[in-house]
Amino acid sequence: MIQAIRVILVDDEDDFRQPMRRLLEREGFVVFDFPSIKSMNEDIREIDPDVILLDKILPGEHSLDTLKKLRAETRIGLIMVTGCKSSDERIEGLESGADAYVTKPVDVRELSVLIRSLKERLRPDGVDEWVLNEKDWTLTSPQQEIVNLTGTEFNIVAALSRLQGETVSRENLYNETGKRMFDVEDRSLDVSISRLRAKFKNPDKPLPVKSVRNMGYVFLERVSLIKA
Repeated sequence: MIQAIRVILVDDEDDFRQPMRRLLEREGFVVFDFPSIKSMNEDIREIDPDVILLDKILPGEHSLDTLKKLRAETRIGLIMVTGCKSSDERIEGLESGADAYVTKPVDVRELSVLIRSLKERLRPDGVDEWVLNEKDWTLTSPQQEIVNLTGTEFNIVAALSRLQGETVSRENLYNETGKRMFDVEDRSLDVSISRLRAKFKNPDKPLPVKSVRNMGYVFLERVSLIKA
C-alpha cells in the first residue's frame, strides 16, 4: 500500500497558504499548513513530513537557519517557496540546504511533480513504515497486518515511536505503563514487549523492537502516528 505524501506548508500569508493547501490536496497530498516555523516545530515530529515548503521571509524568524538545521538532521525534502526572484537569493537558499527554489506565483502542477520527485528520491516507498493509530489503538505493519493493542502496549509503542531509531530507557518505558516506582528487577516491561511481538504472525516482518542491553529498547523502523 502506497502512503499518501505528507507535505508541510509554512507561509505567513493566509491569502497564499490556504488556497495553496487546497490546491495541493486536490493533487492527492496530505497537507499541514502553518503560519510560522515556531508553530510547525510543535507538530513536525508527529506529522513526520516527506516534504516541507518553506517561505524564505517570515516575520521574526530565520528560514535559512531552519533549512540548515533540517538538512543536517533529516532526510525531508526541502523546497523554498518565495517571492524573492534574484539569483543571489536563490543561491543563498540552495546553499542553506534547499533541494529546490520555487518563486511565486506558483504553478501547482510543476510543484506537484517536484514534490513527488523529491519524495521518491529521498524517502522511497520501499522504506518500511509502521502506522500507530491513536483512534483505535492499533499498530499496522508495512504488510498491512493490523494488531489491536492493550493500553500498556500502546503506551510503550507510542514512547518508542517518539524517539524512533533511538534507545528509550527501561525506566522511561516503565513509567509509560503507568507505574510510578521503577524497579530494575521488574520484568513486566519485557513480558509486555514479548507478548506484543507474538501478536505479529508474519515471520518475514517481525516487530522491529530491539532490546539494548542494560539500557532499554529501540524501534528500528519508521513509525507514523494517526492522531485521534
